[in-house]
Amino acid sequence: MTIRSFLLAIALALAPGCVTTSGSGAHADRAGSGDDPAAQATGDAGSDPALARILRRAQEGDPEGAEQALQEEVRRRPERDLHWTQLGILQERLGKTGRAKESYLKALEKNPGQLTANLNLVRLHARENTLPTAEAELLARLEQHPQAPGARLGLSQLRLIQGRTGEAAEEAKKVLRQQERNTHAMRLLAAAYAAEKKFELAQMVLENAIAIDPDDGALHNALGRVQLELDQQPQALASFAKASQLQPDLAEARNNHGALLVEAQDFAGAEVEVRAALEMAPSFVAAHLNLGNALRGQGKVEEARAAYEQALKLEPELAEAWFNLGILYLDSAVPSVDDLDRYRQALSWFETYAQQGGADEALAEYRKDAQRAIDREERRIEREKRTALRKAEEERKQQEAAREAARVAAETARKEAEAAGMAGTAGDGAPGPAAEAAAPAGPQENGARPATPTPRKGPRAGQEGSARLPAAGKTAP
Repeated sequence: MTIRSFLLAIALALAPGCVTTSGSGAHADRAGSGDDPAAQATGDAGSDPALARILRRAQEGDPEGAEQALQEEVRRRPERDLHWTQLGILQERLGKTGRAKESYLKALEKNPGQLTANLNLVRLHARENTLPTAEAELLARLEQHPQAPGARLGLSQLRLIQGRTGEAAEEAKKVLRQQERNTHAMRLLAAAYAAEKKFELAQMVLENAIAIDPDDGALHNALGRVQLELDQQPQALASFAKASQLQPDLAEARNNHGALLVEAQDFAGAEVEVRAALEMAPSFVAAHLNLGNALRGQGKVEEARAAYEQALKLEPELAEAWFNLGILYLDSAVPSVDDLDRYRQALSWFETYAQQGGADEALAEYRKDAQRAIDREERRIEREKRTALRKAEEERKQQEAAREAARVAAETARKEAEAAGMAGTAGDGAPGPAAEAAAPAGPQENGARPATPTPRKGPRAGQEGSARLPAAGKTAP
């Protein structure tokens, strides 16, 4: 059985721009935004050499040191909203989401219309199921600053996550009426159209946005998602690759590129992409799921299981992870688990997937495969038990026969030894029972000394080879 990975419809109304492949297909991460936390990091920092140096330090593998340096920078210049936003991005990458929220709010105190801080706050609240808080904050911000485009686009994104696509589109259009070349508003408008299954219209809006800003990786990423819905998988793969090339720190694009590479069975390439996404966003559920698929395709069973379990740790009801775990154990030998147990575990995971609402068309067949494998393994074990019992019985009989043969041999040897002993005693001149019976009573009875037998002569000279004749029970006269 080979790795199974199908593409499902992507719920862009709930999406951050992220796709994940699984045994049951590709889906959008439900708790994100259209931007990666670091989507604008390097571009916005270009005009500030000090900030650019700090961000390079993070990109070169020292995010903790970069965070400390940036904290010192915001203490020196607290009015810089971009510095607070970049600090929030670094804190997100380090898993410090509470501090990241505080940093984004600081940025919005300085500049309520800043796009990245607004979008990232919505995304964090969505991940933590606290969207009402995000909504209240956005509405209050817009009441004070009704012309702030970033806040309005944050509200557009929030409406997308809530499934209120018409309102999301209207908020994006409000921004476009003021700034007709605002590509962020165009991307959110396209997402609203896609959520309403108006994919051709969404594609047209995104292509217009890319014509305005061809170097915006988020636009290429969004276009790739729409192309998937239009069954344009080769074009989608190219769009995700382009997005990853333009913005290597755009986690969603790296994840989506990896997802499509899994579909193309380039599992090693997919692993590189999704690991890069996880470096940017360690709690990125979709990327953990895709990493499991990439590892499964390479036969790295234990690592794949760990990746799926990490996805479930972050989102316990993630149905696709249960499905992929089932396929992993059904298809692959696991050194630490015997075959019967892994088949039973696979079936259990398929059942959990169904209970979580999973409805992959291949589920029924996988269940049958797992049950057939269990039945086959149980029959094999039963045959082996019967064979072992038969062999044990044969060995018992053989051992019993060997013991009996040894007993008979020992008894025969004992009897032969006794017979030989009796014969040997008679041949040495000792009187046997018959000789004793035949010996006449001598004068000993009258107290006289017994007669002395005449000594026998040895062989005479010249009679070499003549042997002494045995006495054979005779006594001397």
